[in-house]
Amino acid sequence: MACGSYRIVRVNRHFSNVSALTFILSLFLLASALPADSQETPLGDVARQSRENKSQSPHAKKVISNEDTEPQAINPNDDPVEVVARAGDALMRNESHRCSTNSNGNSGPGFEDENIIEVSGKDRVHVIVNQARPTPSINEIIVIGDDYYRKAGNGPWKKISAQEAGFAGRLTVDSILRPNIFKFGFKSGDLKLVGTPLLNGTKTYQYQYIANASNAYDLERTINIWLGANDNLPRRTEMTTFTPSTGIRWNETVSCIYGVSTKIQPPL
Repeated sequence: MACGSYRIVRVNRHFSNVSALTFILSLFLLASALPADSQETPLGDVARQSRENKSQSPHAKKVISNEDTEPQAINPNDDPVEVVARAGDALMRNESHRCSTNSNGNSGPGFEDENIIEVSGKDRVHVIVNQARPTPSINEIIVIGDDYYRKAGNGPWKKISAQEAGFAGRLTVDSILRPNIFKFGFKSGDLKLVGTPLLNGTKTYQYQYIANASNAYDLERTINIWLGANDNLPRRTEMTTFTPSTGIRWNETVSCIYGVSTKIQPPL
């Protein structure tokens, strides 16, 4: 069964412990849709995935110090792998942002969808999933503290339990809220600083990863990551993946804005 109809988010009341994106047809199947691979799996090992398997297990939770909780300017001399890891953590701690993920590919009948995640405060998240292919649909999830609400298409909002929302087994907050690129186990030397472009008027540092197909890995992948120079927050990511043996392509773009004014209230 093709994945892609729902993504859900659960936010802890202490946002520093929170770390989008999982594609599934049913919230009841979400827990089984995620792979059990270790977060340290090299990129080459995780890249040969179909749409059903394109999210990776999250990194082990780190201890957050007071220094980590404030936005930090990027030092261009720092190891790019460390810079990107800090950016993923910084996004998880940010309490006012909107991230939009656009995905498309030719696996199976082909797929195309947009996932919007809005965060307002320490424990409020609103997710909108607009699937264009293979079957058009719009679904929403609201999570406020320990309360979960779901809306399918033009249907009514329904309050659901954590179990109905799929929080069981290996599914974690981090694996849902953290964008895919910030889950990959980059090794030292994988990422390169390639420029300092302006993105929507903001100075950014652009980091790049390129993997070419070889005898060991049937994969071609390019990743570009733009991070705010003054706060290390992700502004945009782009990932293209191609499997030469099958001709399967997968493209994903994530764009994030910060300081958004969004009120997320219980719908019931």
